[in-house]
Amino acid sequence: MKVLTQRVRRVAENIRAILSEKLVIDSHNIPELEGSFITITEVVPSSDLRNAKVYVGALGGDEIETAKILNKFSGKLSSMVAKNISTKFSPKLVFYPEDNYKKFKKIDDLIKMHK
Repeated sequence: MKVLTQRVRRVAENIRAILSEKLVIDSHNIPELEGSFITITEVVPSSDLRNAKVYVGALGGDEIETAKILNKFSGKLSSMVAKNISTKFSPKLVFYPEDNYKKFKKIDDLIKMHK
């Protein structure tokens, strides 16, 4: 696993904050997500800040479907982020479903089996 520099971590947090705010306020611009509660759990930019993996969760919804929908609008969302951060390059956003809950659940189940 690569160690992120302080600058990359700061940019990642800025991207996460911008996306979180815009998706809550402007989610009506994506009709398929109307009424969905989406969380941006993590943003992992590349070291050159040209690309960023964005992990999303959907409370009471399907994370995989939510990620697919957001990927359809990734160009628009990337442009929106570019207008709100000041970096040399605008990161291309790729959305992935958050699966930490499933991993934690699997680990928890394994621990319970061995008790």
